[in-house]
Amino acid sequence: MRLWLWYFGPVPDWRRPLPGVADFFDTGLQALVLAALYAAALWGLHRPPPSAHKTAVSESALSMPPRLLSRLPPRLGEEIIALRSEDHYVRVYTRLGDALILSHFADAIADMDGVRGEQVHKSWWVARAAVTGAQKNGRDFQIHLEGGLVAPVSRSRLKALRGAGWLK
Repeated sequence: MRLWLWYFGPVPDWRRPLPGVADFFDTGLQALVLAALYAAALWGLHRPPPSAHKTAVSESALSMPPRLLSRLPPRLGEEIIALRSEDHYVRVYTRLGDALILSHFADAIADMDGVRGEQVHKSWWVARAAVTGAQKNGRDFQIHLEGGLVAPVSRSRLKALRGAGWLK
């Protein structure tokens, strides 16, 4: 590169003699600057965009929002705390309110992928993070949730919920 700059510098001149030591260092500095610019351009063209790294991190380290969230109005926020079956519909409770969607209950539960929760009754699914307590009322159990919701616990689910630490 130094010879290139020496012979084709500001004005191409093939009759120019070989560079001396001072000229060698002068063109060396020019070559260093050009090489740095060239390396920076190549690095900028070949490095992955910043969003690619964020996407890889978010998919591996952080959980994705549940698919069911895409079927809710945005005004309800992004934190689903419970699902309740109502005939052919499912009532979805969030921290900001609730909405009724047309869905099979089993499909709605399947769309809660990535959210820790349990089906506590044939018609109720509850997010673990929303549980504030449990209460025994005679032979029946109830789970209390944020926002004052109370979900019944079926007798068939008692053993599993006790094993998971939801009930005592």
